[in-house]
Amino acid sequence: MAAASPMTWNWKWKLAATGATALAGWLASPPMQVAGPASGPQSSAAPAAASITAVSTLEEQARHLDEHLDAAPLTPPVRNLFQFGARLERRRVAPPAPLALAAPVFVSPAPFPLRLTGIAVELVNGVEKRTAILSGPSGVELAASGEQAAPGYRVVAVGDTFAEVERASDGARERLTLKP
Repeated sequence: MAAASPMTWNWKWKLAATGATALAGWLASPPMQVAGPASGPQSSAAPAAASITAVSTLEEQARHLDEHLDAAPLTPPVRNLFQFGARLERRRVAPPAPLALAAPVFVSPAPFPLRLTGIAVELVNGVEKRTAILSGPSGVELAASGEQAAPGYRVVAVGDTFAEVERASDGARERLTLKP
């Protein structure tokens, strides 16, 4: 037979000590006393008077309830618990007439008033810088990438044959190409 591990013995000793403590506490407690009419010479006239008062109050309440029951007329029950009621007829409501909505009006954005008429290229510190030459209602405008081209318009990028322009009001972009 294998030897028990020390952990098992430790657990068993704790269980035995707890049980012994509980048993000692139960044995040391005073015995329970049952209170009742046969409790001996402690009975007195005060509890008897209190029970008489309680009984008379109870009788008075019972008499009061009987008077109310006699005064209330008995009415037959309104529904039969053993029979289904009449089926309620549902009113059918006509669906509302569809609303005639006007066709949505799509407002196309105003066309870009600018035209690309040329692209200027210059060397700045060995790097090519392109400038778009734009013509519009206010005349000819020169604008490089990121600069304002006309009131409300900005050049986003300038390439070899194109310039991309953005409208500031709605962010719409248009690619303008050079026409021969």
